[in-house]
Amino acid sequence: MRYPIVLADADDTLLDFTRSEACAIRDTLRPFGGDTERMAEEYSAINKQCWQAFERGEIEKEAMLVHRFSLLFERYGISADPKQANDDYRANLGGYSYVLPQAEELCRRLKVRGHKLYIITNGTTAVQTRRFAASGLEGYADGVFISEQLGVQKPETGFFDLVFSALGMPDKRDCVILGDSPTSDMLGGERYGVDTCWFNPHGKPGGERWTYEIRSLLDFLPIAEGGAL
Repeated sequence: MRYPIVLADADDTLLDFTRSEACAIRDTLRPFGGDTERMAEEYSAINKQCWQAFERGEIEKEAMLVHRFSLLFERYGISADPKQANDDYRANLGGYSYVLPQAEELCRRLKVRGHKLYIITNGTTAVQTRRFAASGLEGYADGVFISEQLGVQKPETGFFDLVFSALGMPDKRDCVILGDSPTSDMLGGERYGVDTCWFNPHGKPGGERWTYEIRSLLDFLPIAEGGAL
């Protein structure tokens, strides 16, 4: 096989974070009244921008998690504690776990074919542990690495240093990173000298910092095996 070791992102790669986020944020914002659906859409955009700032090292994670609600409340004139809102949201988010189409089949086939599958995610420990355990994918993974536990996030080199150290320092040529984020998964792999595969189901425009690009998760199988795509 071409890549015995697969390092796969969790959210929006194997798990449907968009759907989980929408459910959790509606639960969190409902007590404030108003157009919850509109506020949820606004939150999603703000949240994405905040996580990207975090991945670029511009803000500490705990401050960022609260700041996203501060920005949302300022926009809608809501007088509420953003820290409490964040705590409520994280509690709500942990209760929603949806698997993307083909994700379970991909994990099953990788395991059957003898690949080692490790999950690498920038999510918070309490939330990601609950969601992944409820997803039904836990039995396919040989390990899970969460940035909060490691103390450093993707795309930082230190994140991958800790992952590779825990795996016994495998040859980087035997590894491939599968993920949806150009700013954390693909950039992290590029910096670390590991091949990458960008899961881009919606055909978004991108750069050239990844080794492969796929629209369907099952298209990853021939890449992992070494066949042409």
